[in-house]
Amino acid sequence: MTVKELLYKSNITLKESKQYDSKEFFNSQVYGISYNSKEVKSGYLFFAIKGTKVDGHEFVEEAFKNGAVAAVVEKDLEFANIIKVSSALEALRKISLVFYDYPFKKLFLGSVTGTNGKSTVTWILSHVANKLLDKSFALGTLGWVHKGKIIRKTNNTTPESKDICEFLSQAVQLNMKYGFLEVSSHALKLGRLYGIKFDAALFTNLARDHMDFHPSVEDYFAAKSSLFTSTYLKENAFVVINLDDIYGMKLYENIKDFKKVSFSIENDKADFFGRFEPLDTGMYILVEGQKIFAPIYGKFNASNLLGAYSFLRTMGIEKEKLVNVFSDMIVPYGRLECVQTKPFKIWIDYAHTPDGLEKVLQSLRDMVKNKIILVFGAGGNRDKGKRPIMGRIAAQLSNYTIITSDNPRYEDPLKIINEIKEGFVSIKNSDFEIVPDRRDAIKRSIEIAKDDDAIIIAGKGHEDYQEINGVKYPFSDKDVVVELTKRRFEI
Repeated sequence: MTVKELLYKSNITLKESKQYDSKEFFNSQVYGISYNSKEVKSGYLFFAIKGTKVDGHEFVEEAFKNGAVAAVVEKDLEFANIIKVSSALEALRKISLVFYDYPFKKLFLGSVTGTNGKSTVTWILSHVANKLLDKSFALGTLGWVHKGKIIRKTNNTTPESKDICEFLSQAVQLNMKYGFLEVSSHALKLGRLYGIKFDAALFTNLARDHMDFHPSVEDYFAAKSSLFTSTYLKENAFVVINLDDIYGMKLYENIKDFKKVSFSIENDKADFFGRFEPLDTGMYILVEGQKIFAPIYGKFNASNLLGAYSFLRTMGIEKEKLVNVFSDMIVPYGRLECVQTKPFKIWIDYAHTPDGLEKVLQSLRDMVKNKIILVFGAGGNRDKGKRPIMGRIAAQLSNYTIITSDNPRYEDPLKIINEIKEGFVSIKNSDFEIVPDRRDAIKRSIEIAKDDDAIIIAGKGHEDYQEINGVKYPFSDKDVVVELTKRRFEI
C-alpha cells in the first residue's frame, strides 16, 4: 500500500508543511509502520509520538537513516518527506487498522478485564479453544501465548493498538482462529484499543489498584466498564460477569445492549453456579451437574475457572466436552504456581494488590498444615496507599513475613519497605523481619521453613527481571528458588 492510499483510507487530515522532498514520495510503497526509530527498516512509515518521558520527534533523523519513507509528525522539522498532523498518535492508530487490514474481523476475539485473574482466564480460554475448536492464543501480561508457550513478550498488559493489530495480523497469518486479550484500565482510558472490537467480554472483579493513575475507584470502574459498550463490542457480542464481586453486580445491572451471562461460586441464582472443592493436586468445581478437575489452586482460581467455563458455554461448547478438557492444563506462569513440593511447598504468585494478596493467603490457609511464610514487597512509583494495607493483610494472614524489595524503579527500596512495615506495626504481635535484597529474602525463607510449611513469594510471579533506577536486571523468583533449594537439599 502506498503512502497516499494509507492516508486516504485512514481519513488522515494533513496540516500545511513545506518539507516534502517531492510529491512522488506519496506514491512510495509502505512496507511497515513503527513508532520506534530503532525498529524502522527500508520503506517504513515512522510516527513521532510525544510521550511523557520521550519525544519521538527527537528520533526522526534516526528513522530516516534507517530507511523510513516518511515521518508522521506534529512539529515543523527540517527534514524531507515529513507528514504533519495534529496528532501523530491518532494517526498511528487509524493507519494501523488500515495497514493491518482490520485483523480483529478475521478472528473470534474475546476480552477479559478486572483487577485480578485476567492472565489466568485468558490462559484457560486459549487452552480449551486450542483443544476443542481451533488454533488460538492469549495476549496480555505474560505476552503472546500459544499452547502454554510464550511466542513473544509484551511491555504492557494491553499493548498500543498498532502492536495489537500487528499481533492479530500475525495470528491470522498463522491460521489462528481464536484470540483472548487481557484489557487493562490504562489501555481503555488511554485509547490503546482504538477501533478494535471484540466478540465477547468477561469481567473478573475490581479492587484497589492503579490509584497512582486513576483519581478514584469510581474512575477505575468507569474505565473498566467502558469495555462493555458498543465502542469495543461487536453488535452480536456477549458478556460474562462475576456476581461475587460488588462491582460485577453493578456492571451486570447496567448492561442493556448485549446478551449477558453471570457466574458465581456463592450465589446459586447466577446463570452458572459452581461449588469449589480444593485438592492437594488442584481443585474440583461442581457445575451443571458435572465435576470438573483443574490443576490450579485457590478459591479465587475456582472463580477464574468458572468464569472461563461460563464463557466457553456461552460460545456454544457443549457441557459434556468441558468435563475433562482442563485436566492437562499447564499452570499459568507465576499464578499460584507451585515450584517446590517437598519437604515444604514453595509457591510463586503475581499478587501485587491488597485484594490479590489477601485471596492468595486465604487460599493457602485452607491448604497448608503448618506455617505460611510470606516473602513480598511493593513496586516503586506506583500506588503508595496500598503498601500499608498489604502489610496489614500480610500480618493478619501469614504466620511469618519477610518484607523485601520488589521493583523499586526510581524509589528508595527501604522507603517502600518502611511504608509496608506501617501495616505490620498496626497489628498486635505481628511476626516479620526485613531483608531488603530479594534473593537474600528468598534464601532466608528457605532456611527457616520446616516440614509441611508453605512459602509464598508474591508480587512478581512470571517476571524475569527486577527494575531498579530505570534498569531491568535479570531476576526470576522461580529460578532463584530452584537454585537455592537444590543447594539445600542436594546433600
